[in-house]
Amino acid sequence: MKKLALIGAMALTTVSLQSALAEDAGTEAARIAELERQVRALSVVVNNLRAEIELLKSGRASVPQIPATGPESCEAQLIALKERREKLGSLGYAPKHPDMMQLEHQVNTLKAGCAAAG
Repeated sequence: MKKLALIGAMALTTVSLQSALAEDAGTEAARIAELERQVRALSVVVNNLRAEIELLKSGRASVPQIPATGPESCEAQLIALKERREKLGSLGYAPKHPDMMQLEHQVNTLKAGCAAAG
């Protein structure tokens, strides 16, 4: 009788272990699936950033030109130039990079032009 009870207990333990292992495998599979989804999403972000960098390098991504007709338009142009400078900085451009220096020159030129216009 004791052997039968021991065999029964072992069978229950085996079933419990198999159930636990299956549950762990399901949890791991779900975690892997979620991580794969995150990797795909990050790949899209990386590709978008690469495309944006190429646009910036080629000069096709220009700051929209706003006609300078008053202090409001000067301010809008300054904001656009500063935003572009910040964007390049966030992409890793150093302050001494030619594009950053050109933007700095444009900002200074625009400030002087706006000040002269009144």
